[in-house]
Amino acid sequence: MTQLYIETIPYTEEAIKNFEHKFDLTPQEERFPIDFPSVYIGESEKENKHTKQIQREAYVGETNWIVQRTKEHLNGGPKDKLNQLNKKGDMSLHIIGHKKFNKSATLLIEQTFMNYLLGDPKFTGIDDLTNDEVSGLNNGRSNDQPVLF
Repeated sequence: MTQLYIETIPYTEEAIKNFEHKFDLTPQEERFPIDFPSVYIGESEKENKHTKQIQREAYVGETNWIVQRTKEHLNGGPKDKLNQLNKKGDMSLHIIGHKKFNKSATLLIEQTFMNYLLGDPKFTGIDDLTNDEVSGLNNGRSNDQPVLF
């Protein structure tokens, strides 16, 4: 397990518990992304109010401990932006890790993912939102990135 680790799980408490238990017998130095910094993307979809087409929404984050951070989101209630995107209850959580990731690397990767997703017209534009909705691309730093296509 020395290469980039990527896995997609449902955004549920049960799924993150199962994800954590997969690593129970793994040697400490191979427990990435569990015990190493990682990047995650919560992805969901919604119908565009104007065009009636399905568009994607995403939350991009980075953390030193993906299990704990996901549990914090799940328990964050309706004000948590990841929970706000999970309106239908069918959000996917993409987890990306590598044993060489460090805090600087994950911050850079997080921003790079946001830049790439900003260029993808499949993600919701700010013009489609009401005042109480989040933009199509979010992260936890209160610097939501609207897609203006």
